[in-house]
Amino acid sequence: MEVLELFRMQDTLAILLEMGAENAKTQQVYSEENQRILDSIGRLLQRQDIRQALFVSSPDVYRNAVPKVERALAKSHFNSDARRALRTVFAYLQRFAAKNETTSFFGTLNYGRVDDGWDGWARLETTVDRKEGPGLAMGEDLVTERRVFLTFWALSALAEKIAEEPEFRSALPLHLNPMVILNADGLTMPDQSHRPLPPWAVAVMEAIENGQTRSQIQKTHGPRSQILIDKLVDSSILRHGPIVSSSRLDALEELLAMVSDLPEGSARDRWVERLTTWQQWRAQMSAASFEERQKLLEEAALQFETQTGLSAWRGTGAMYEDRTIYYEEARGSIRELTFGRRLHEDLVYRAEPSLQLSAAIGKAQWEALQRSARAVFMRLSPNGTPVPAPRFIDAMKGEVPTMPAVGTNEAQRRLEELVSNQSADADGCVRIAPEQLMLKEIEGPRYSLLDVFIGAKDMDALASGNYELFVGKMNHHLLLNSWLTTFLPSRDEYSCQLNNRLNETGLSELTALQVRRRNKGFYSFPGERLVYSDPIGRFDKAYGVRATSLARAEVGLDDDGVVRLMVGGKPIPLYLTLSDHQKYPPFAALALPWLAAPEIDLGQHTPRIYFGDCVIQRQRWSFAAEALNDLTEMSGVALLKAAQTFRQTYALPERVFAKADAERKPIYVDFAVEHCLVMLANLLKRSTAVRFEEMYPDAESLWLTQGGGRYPCELRIHAIYPGPVAKVPETTRAIAGAKLAAGAEIA
Repeated sequence: MEVLELFRMQDTLAILLEMGAENAKTQQVYSEENQRILDSIGRLLQRQDIRQALFVSSPDVYRNAVPKVERALAKSHFNSDARRALRTVFAYLQRFAAKNETTSFFGTLNYGRVDDGWDGWARLETTVDRKEGPGLAMGEDLVTERRVFLTFWALSALAEKIAEEPEFRSALPLHLNPMVILNADGLTMPDQSHRPLPPWAVAVMEAIENGQTRSQIQKTHGPRSQILIDKLVDSSILRHGPIVSSSRLDALEELLAMVSDLPEGSARDRWVERLTTWQQWRAQMSAASFEERQKLLEEAALQFETQTGLSAWRGTGAMYEDRTIYYEEARGSIRELTFGRRLHEDLVYRAEPSLQLSAAIGKAQWEALQRSARAVFMRLSPNGTPVPAPRFIDAMKGEVPTMPAVGTNEAQRRLEELVSNQSADADGCVRIAPEQLMLKEIEGPRYSLLDVFIGAKDMDALASGNYELFVGKMNHHLLLNSWLTTFLPSRDEYSCQLNNRLNETGLSELTALQVRRRNKGFYSFPGERLVYSDPIGRFDKAYGVRATSLARAEVGLDDDGVVRLMVGGKPIPLYLTLSDHQKYPPFAALALPWLAAPEIDLGQHTPRIYFGDCVIQRQRWSFAAEALNDLTEMSGVALLKAAQTFRQTYALPERVFAKADAERKPIYVDFAVEHCLVMLANLLKRSTAVRFEEMYPDAESLWLTQGGGRYPCELRIHAIYPGPVAKVPETTRAIAGAKLAAGAEIA
């Protein structure tokens, strides 16, 4: 956060407060302070960690915007083009400093553990604690390991080119579209239509499902089998070529192993060499200096474009969208973060009421969705006979396009009433006693992956139990083996532990949707999977992945009249692999009830909400964008003054996050930083509404300090509630070593 402090115009604001209006003296102080800030920007752009972070985030911005800013600084003159470039560069700087994101070396991954055998609160040891010399720890000083990977889309592009090699035509595997079912007399298509096939063609399809290649099939079924295969490949019923796993970290190595097993020939030698070179490139990038990385990326981009005919860049220059052929994860400098028994028990005690509230809200939302799902199902099957899952999903998609509102339940309405009654007398926050809502115990099995924020003055305060707890987003997920576990010592062991935990808590029947990877993200579910986009590849099968086509699943009613997914006639709960799935009614209706954080909106101002000893919602302010039109027409001292007037009028803190409908992500706004205000003004011009939310924990409550700097962070913590039939021994331990406490486990 200290980086952003360099941009604050404290002297200008002080003189404005003293004078009460803009005058020559104010303008002089502003000019001097603006020059100081421009000098600071110049020094920041000389820092290798800043330059590298810009390059990793957007090579286009690094190559185009940064030189424009540097030239303008050298000439002490900013034309409109240079000002746009400066706004772009600052947008990335505020993102680096104020957002919790796992991205390369400026958004590192760290791991902690719970030790119930230690009767303490918390202890922290970092590698930076041992750093000698003055100044803040910068960039790579906070990194202990870096690993570079090819993105899923880049690997898929290479795999497609491998499949096009004539030399591989007879030897590469064939895969049936997972949404097509092979029957005794033909194929059931994704739209449930029937495509008849003669007996010999059915035999060919059976051979394909048994893993036979073109050459093996031709020996048995003759040339006509090849004509059939070509037609089915052209119509996307069959897929020819290697499958890049969407659930494995080492997909490049697996692609190389598959090509190495192909018959000898020039194409095999060429692709083995190419993929081996990509392996070497990954290792070089992981260890390279910034200067070396730029050269390596240029070489890789040319190599990729030569091999695939595709550009190595996607979404060039767009914030959050600039995607190249690689991504990087980095492990941070935390050597040890241990939560002892006292902190563990206190976290459970504080979080428990908010989790009960969220379970009540989530269940009410799920029940509303279930009513809609039941109506759809009964229309499709008046006698209650199960229907094919794809048919139900298509019907739900058309008839129930949106999720039920979170506010359509008694717990949410009662909470909003209590908050509203206290808000008039609130000094920015209200405190609601959980007893006022008379919440019930959570009926398991339930699970959630919580975004948890701890606010404390420093580590000593946290280690003595002096902290505040904020439970933010509640993800209807488990902490799967994924990009988040890149640096775990034993990832396979972790999957085994998670699978055991699911068995112990009544969640063993969870079945996950197998999805195509999105950029860097991959998720490896330890249990049964349903496939609907990509088939399961060779190496997933080798590792024992169990999968069923979604096309073979049905939807029916269980004994309690709940709409359920059925596999082999047995009702199963659906695991929603991506956050988007929870917003998609056809999938969400087939999942277990979830935990949903309350959404309280009192209009222009909603205070911070404490529910017991846990914050459940930050303080927020909502406005139509036109209410801030004045800010979009001003600059310099006038902009600073107008922003301060606005802030003081509505009692906003100095530091907030602003979320507008024109942008996917919020931006950080410090009302004492003109560059933040310019960024806000440009956002307002493109938006119809804006919501400000306090920075909480605030800058003074960032307990993670390293090398003299203060760093924002968030924790990912499991909350798992066992089902009523689960038999959980007293000795059971959660994945990270936590115990069962107060009905929930936090691991």
